Amino acid sequence: MAYNKKILVSLFIILLISGLIGGVALAGEDLQIERFYGSTRIETAIEISKAGWDKADTVILARSDDFPDAMAGSPLAFSKDAPILLTLPDRLPSGVLEEMSRLGAEKVIILGGTRAISSSIETDLKKMDINTERIGGSNRFETAKLIADKLPHYDKAIITYGNNFPDALAIGPYAAQKGYPILLTETDSIPKDTTKALGSVTSSIVVGGESVISSQVKNNLPSPERIAGTDRYETAVRIMERLGFTADLIYIATGTDFADALTGSVLAAKENAPMLMVRNDSIPSLVADVIKGETKKVVILGGKNAIYSVVENDLGGSSPGKTVESNPESGLLLLEEDEKIMLQLINEQRTNRGLAPLKVHEGIREVARIKSKEMIELEYFSHYSPVYGSPFDMIRHFGYEFSTAGENLAINLNVENAHRSLMNSTGHKRNILNESFTHIGIGAYQGIWGKYYTQMFYTPR
Repeated sequence: MAYNKKILVSLFIILLISGLIGGVALAGEDLQIERFYGSTRIETAIEISKAGWDKADTVILARSDDFPDAMAGSPLAFSKDAPILLTLPDRLPSGVLEEMSRLGAEKVIILGGTRAISSSIETDLKKMDINTERIGGSNRFETAKLIADKLPHYDKAIITYGNNFPDALAIGPYAAQKGYPILLTETDSIPKDTTKALGSVTSSIVVGGESVISSQVKNNLPSPERIAGTDRYETAVRIMERLGFTADLIYIATGTDFADALTGSVLAAKENAPMLMVRNDSIPSLVADVIKGETKKVVILGGKNAIYSVVENDLGGSSPGKTVESNPESGLLLLEEDEKIMLQLINEQRTNRGLAPLKVHEGIREVARIKSKEMIELEYFSHYSPVYGSPFDMIRHFGYEFSTAGENLAINLNVENAHRSLMNSTGHKRNILNESFTHIGIGAYQGIWGKYYTQMFYTPR
């Protein structure tokens, strides 16, 4: 199939590409690196839960693809010794149900109203004899206030900008440990629900600069102090410095998305660790300076589609880029057997026609695998993902920008027949033999009806 302005014929996109960055080792061999991850943010949350909890009476449940209701949830989760798990808006993934069963959860607290997380999820949980409680206001400000109402008595509050997530998540471990609510504000005015939640508060911490929370708002808060940097990355470092965290153990998450930092914040709080932010493909200089100091262990939250392996390599002392060649063997080593065979079949077709073979890109390989696995778990077969949207949206979501890209999908009992069916389709064949493409990611997962194959083609600009 492919896209043009009017008809779905093939899937091509035109984007800009960000620079590919090599790395420099930040620490010696004594630095310990651990990564908690799954193939999706939902699975990453499950892995974080497994790492931090052998059992839990209560689980906090938040929506996986939107942050407003969830970003004030860390203090509540910590007070309940509860992991934060993620769900689709209208159904609970099977892995989440299995994790609740492993934990022996007796209660699930849902963050957000029924427009955020469907009432059908409550019904499903009750069928499993799990009690439910929903904390959801008419907007994010009221939801944060209602979460605060569930905390034990507090006389100090954290104030963050309500229309973005980084500052709230960076201070999440500290707020959780101290039992301070995270309340939300507009840039130039304090919402009425936030004002109500401040009734017993005698002092406050404002997180973020004047571009997100104005001096007027700050001056109307009880005994405020401001912690801010020039950007989200520096703000997280300043939080660590000002609030008494040591650098022995550091949690890092991508600064461009909310889910991994949210679900990891409670575990970081349990281990008295700060939450720092990195870019998908590089470590900001201030964060690097912290790690170069006395850090003994870094915990990375999220898979290599969220924080690329180049970042992990930089932490550990090696410095490859993100693109891996498929010839010689280095790219093939990234692939499972059927993925490897499919790449060979594709490149045979291209070589026979005088075209350059495609190279494997490890990040796009992970995105392709996520797409194939998601189609199986959510029982669909379409270029449109119910979690990430169109292939355009999905690729952008994971931080990749390209000059051109395309997607092929197939289901078949064996890889040779899958390849043959794609070559017999005009639009799919056009992608495979497109001379403008230089790289590929292939994801193959076994489903009920056969193996699901996703081919993602693209060209760096």
